[in-house]
Amino acid sequence: MLGGGVMGSGIINLLLQGGFEAILWDINEGAIDKGVKAIRKTFEYPIKKKKMTQTDLETLFRDRLKTTCSLEDMKDADLVIEAVLEDMKIKQDIWKRLEGICPPHTVFGTNTSALPITEMAKVLKDPGRMIGLHFFNPAHRMQLLEVICAGKTSDATLATSVAFARAIQKIPIVV
Repeated sequence: MLGGGVMGSGIINLLLQGGFEAILWDINEGAIDKGVKAIRKTFEYPIKKKKMTQTDLETLFRDRLKTTCSLEDMKDADLVIEAVLEDMKIKQDIWKRLEGICPPHTVFGTNTSALPITEMAKVLKDPGRMIGLHFFNPAHRMQLLEVICAGKTSDATLATSVAFARAIQKIPIVV
């Protein structure tokens, strides 16, 4: 997960509750600390309702969540979801760097709701691996996940993204 803000923290919640291992990347330790606090906040309700204990949360964090300021730590990821600033250049720079780090099968999902995904994917040698994964806010509560095909999104990327949506208990809407 790239970015630990409002959307990123909700998405990390889904990953952890879905049994996935998650890596939270952000630009510096201060941003990571804010992201971890935001993730903890997404778990307040299940703890309050006694569906989870604080010990359960600490175990989730210890066993399934890694934090980093290095994109190199994404080298073994099967899926990278980005929820950073809504700035095309920033997003394209990150994806271009990740293309050189991640294996060819890694799916690149952007949470953008405003920027054209086809344009974002133009910096990639393989634009077929880029897809929009638009979570609705708050991501850990809203049931729909808009799965947005870019101009060259491959069938494999689409299939992987729909299967992922179902694995985290979302209803995928392909557009």
